[in-house]
Amino acid sequence: MLRRMAETRLELISGLRSVVNIILREMETMGLTVSADVVLGYARAADQVAQQDLGTVLDTQSRDQAVLAVAVGVRACSRLLLGLVGMAQASHGIRRLGGTRSA
Repeated sequence: MLRRMAETRLELISGLRSVVNIILREMETMGLTVSADVVLGYARAADQVAQQDLGTVLDTQSRDQAVLAVAVGVRACSRLLLGLVGMAQASHGIRRLGGTRSA
């Protein structure tokens, strides 16, 4: 049983890596090449958030409740991340371009 659980985890991780690779290929198709440093930055930030978020969820709930919380949280957090990245990119763009004037 432990072996099967380990295999299931590896399959999940492998599947998620495949999703990330597909997303990166789609971005390249759109002309958006993402450097390894940028991907690592996102990965580190996501890992830190997941550690903090899941630490609370896993400490206070049953396994079934934790699985549900993670599933719901992934959807909600992806929307939150999209908004935060958009704000950060807009803010950095405005600062680098010297204000909010249009060209």
